[in-house]
This record gives sequence, C-alpha cells and structure tokens, in this order.
Amino acid sequence: MPELRPPARRTWAGEPVPLPRWPDDGIGGLLDLALAADPARKLGGVRLRRVPSAGGRYPVEAHVVVDDVAWTYDPFTHALAEPREGAGNGVVLSLVPSRTTWRYGPRSLPVLLLDLGHALAGFAGAEVVVGGVAPASRAEYPLAMTGSVHIGQMPELSAPGTPLIDAALAELAGLTPISLPKSAPVGAREVLARHSAPWPVSGRVPQDIADEVLAATNGVEAVLVEPADHPELAAALAARSCGQPEVADSGALLLVLGEVEPTAEQALRTHVLAGMAVHRAWLRATAHGLRCRPLGCWIDVVLDLGRRRRLVHALAVGAP
Repeated sequence: MPELRPPARRTWAGEPVPLPRWPDDGIGGLLDLALAADPARKLGGVRLRRVPSAGGRYPVEAHVVVDDVAWTYDPFTHALAEPREGAGNGVVLSLVPSRTTWRYGPRSLPVLLLDLGHALAGFAGAEVVVGGVAPASRAEYPLAMTGSVHIGQMPELSAPGTPLIDAALAELAGLTPISLPKSAPVGAREVLARHSAPWPVSGRVPQDIADEVLAATNGVEAVLVEPADHPELAAALAARSCGQPEVADSGALLLVLGEVEPTAEQALRTHVLAGMAVHRAWLRATAHGLRCRPLGCWIDVVLDLGRRRRLVHALAVGAP
C-alpha cells in the first residue's frame, strides 16, 4: 500500500548533537559500529545501515538515555536529536512497525522480530553491555536491553493496516524476558566490514570454517547444508524464498529452525534469537572473508530433518 509508506527517516527541530565515530570508545563508537548508516553504501536511494532490514525498511530505532533524558539516535547523520523524558542510562531499541507493514502486511511480524535480533547482535558485536528503559512514544514499541530483552507497554496506534501486528505485539508484551546467549567476540574490522553480498553467493566453504560459522549460532536450533550436495532440498528452498532462486546456487546455507506451530512466546524467542544467531554467524564468516547474504523471507517452509521443523531464518554463505 504505497499511500501508507512512512518517511524513510525522521526530521527534528533544533540542533543535533554530533557523535564521534569509531575508534571512539564511547557511545559514538558503539552506535557507529552497531547501527549507523554506512557512508559508503547506498542501494536504490537507500542509505544502507550496519544491520540488515527486509527491503531496506529499517523499523528499529535507537534511543540514548542519560540521566533520565532520552535522545533519539539519527543513523544517517550519526547524531542525537530531540531529547525527551526517559529513565535510567543506556541504549534502548524500539520498533516502528509502520515502516514495514505498509509493504509486507501480516508477513511483517516475523521480519520485525528478526530485524530486532540483528540489531541486538550488532550491539553485542560491538562488545559493549547496554541497558535502560524505553521512553514511550506514539507509533513506537519500546524494547529494553539489559542482558535480556522484553517488549514494554504498547502505545495505542492509529495507523491503518496494522491491527494484526499491533495485536501480536501486545500479546508478546507480557512474556518472560529473553536471556541473550554469549558468543565469541569479533573485532571492529569485522563489525564494520559485514554487509549483505549481492547474488550470487557461491563457492565451496572450507569445512573447518563452516563448522565455526555454525558454532556461532549457539542458543538456537540450526543446521548448515551445502546445496551442491542436496540439490532437491536447495530447489525446494529456492521455490519458497520470496523470489530469490539464486538460493539454490549458494555455497552453503545456514538454516535456523523452530516449532511448526509455535506459541506466542516461542515465536518471540525463536525469531529474535534467530536474528541474533544469523548475525553472529555472519560476523564469524566475515572474519574469514566469506560473502554472506541474510535470508529472512520464507513462504511457509517446513522441513523434515528427523522431525518436522519450520524454517525461521537463514544465511547464504559463499567463498571469498
């Protein structure tokens, strides 16, 4: 519904507060490594950021909370803007579903949660512990990050076309916080170098490196398959990959799996943790110079791998 498309970025009154970039070891360096728009990368008029987002929608917002005042982070100018009342100290992530729902409709909820997981892993990759309580804001769903993540109180939204997403997020609001898994840290070079490679992502991945990439997904159920060795599975996945037939020619496919009919709590945990796991694997692959492409859109893919499992998220990996 193009008429419902929200602006790609916000604008604020008043003077922004510019932040230093990496290797600054404060909040400027953290946000630069984790979420900033990459000055060198643009695709179809979209300034690409450090973390992926389905269709370049970028529904995840960041807020810096200092001494009970929350500042909204602008990833384009790498600056803080519009202070408002908040609580605590740290960095808070929130979701703006309308940026995604205008295009993807009821398919948006899994994507929103995967994007959140990628953003969380972006912060974890920057090797900084952050936390805080999100300021409430119209059309935003605040999420707190303090070694766990939970969805806070839901503000009432009036934007058309989003009731299914609103209802689902509201149902998830009261669930138990997610314990975020630890992973081996990577350097700033890998954090800055990660980006979604264009197709094709092909070429054999050495077995020892493939094992290392799979191990980086600790905390989720995942397998790594080579399409060349499993052509029927690769063809079936390509047919349900939201128009990406190149999936079948990937060097390797990291598949994150979940319950076929998940409860609300299982869906929340599976998708957020899947986004984090794929991002960690992506960083590990980047450390070895491999090309990668996250794959978040799947059309009802259920696999029989000894027992029936739903495909939640994936990462195509290819040779350097």
